[in-house]
Amino acid sequence: MTAENTLERNIPESGRAASRARGIKRFKWTVLTPFLLLMAFILVPALFGQGFFSLFQFSIFSMGDESGWRSYWHASEWVGLELFIEVFRDERFGAAIIRSLLFATGSTLGCFIFGFGLALLMYRPFRGQGLYYIFFILPMLTVPIVIAYTGEMILYQNGPLNDILSRISGMEIKAQFLYKKEIALTTIMFLEIQLPLLRPVIMLALILRFLEAMAEFPKTWGLLQGGPGSATETVPVYIFITTWQYFDISYGAALSYVVLVMMVAIVLTGIYFLQREKKNLDAMYFAKPQESK
Repeated sequence: MTAENTLERNIPESGRAASRARGIKRFKWTVLTPFLLLMAFILVPALFGQGFFSLFQFSIFSMGDESGWRSYWHASEWVGLELFIEVFRDERFGAAIIRSLLFATGSTLGCFIFGFGLALLMYRPFRGQGLYYIFFILPMLTVPIVIAYTGEMILYQNGPLNDILSRISGMEIKAQFLYKKEIALTTIMFLEIQLPLLRPVIMLALILRFLEAMAEFPKTWGLLQGGPGSATETVPVYIFITTWQYFDISYGAALSYVVLVMMVAIVLTGIYFLQREKKNLDAMYFAKPQESK
């Protein structure tokens, strides 16, 4: 018996429990401290600044020679909730929400179906499994904008995909995967599918994947910049165009706040379903001993 084991046996049960509680507390603060610092120095100031711009109509062209907040103050005019009222009347924003929901739903279901099927292939060992692992994980390690530009080259009208399809079918195929409004959003969904590993809690994976897809920007912007027309103009793309192309910073701030509230509602709904799933699992777990008796 080692000295460490002897020392551990000599520690009373209450002492071990107290030591374990201190260790858990230290771990919690280790995890929470970076998040709290991020909240205090980045997120909270950003939210206050966003609140200022959404309540004051700001024009970048009205800024004077002053520096700091004074220049922003003199270039702003109090409008109250007018911008938020305008957001709810904005048909273009409503259409962007619908596109984002369709994109997130299709992308999430596609990831789950393909990911679940590919995970089943890994259930038993087989020859060449190491090579399969490489292709399985490679899309997760690739920068999103690289995926977008690679997909654009493959899906170009005179690109390799149409060439392969033409050779197989014996007919000349010039499908416009990226420039037809009817199929552009669906095309981006299949660039988006990244073959995720099977997760123990499927509901949690679906919720997180849905939230990530709702905020997807690099691939959508890198491929089509919201086009053709506005066929792929999702919520992040519309906010980016409004803020940094039209320079309507105040309206972009109001849009962002509305989207923030919408995302919080989605998160709370997901938490509700997760809690309900946990209750069902707990009921099944505690019912087993009773059934065996």
